[in-house]
Amino acid sequence: MNQPLITNWPDKPDLDQLNEVVRRLLSYIFDTHHLQRLTADIFDNLSSFIKEIKTVFNNSMREVHDTTVASVLNALGVYDMQFPPYGATLMFEFYEKNFEQKQMKVYYLKNSESENPELLKLPVCNYE
Repeated sequence: MNQPLITNWPDKPDLDQLNEVVRRLLSYIFDTHHLQRLTADIFDNLSSFIKEIKTVFNNSMREVHDTTVASVLNALGVYDMQFPPYGATLMFEFYEKNFEQKQMKVYYLKNSESENPELLKLPVCNYE
């Protein structure tokens, strides 16, 4: 009686085709340097957040949409044009070795079931 109208949808070929459409759409969004700068305003918010950190050990969590994750990855210069999966997580670590030397590391957890995030090699950062 209550059978679904569409069974077994979407299958792998359909998902592959949808992923390709999304990949192309995002590549158009992030295609030019000017568009990258427009989508990177999240870093202004991140900068103000960093200034508010008062203690040595502090953490904060923010929830964002998948397109925001893609935008941040693109602004960092490490976006691979693959749509971030559900539950994708970016983790930022900030270090201050001394007053003048600050460092940031970014980890990307693509799979929410994994416990091993990938350290992103940012083009503008030196991790030594």
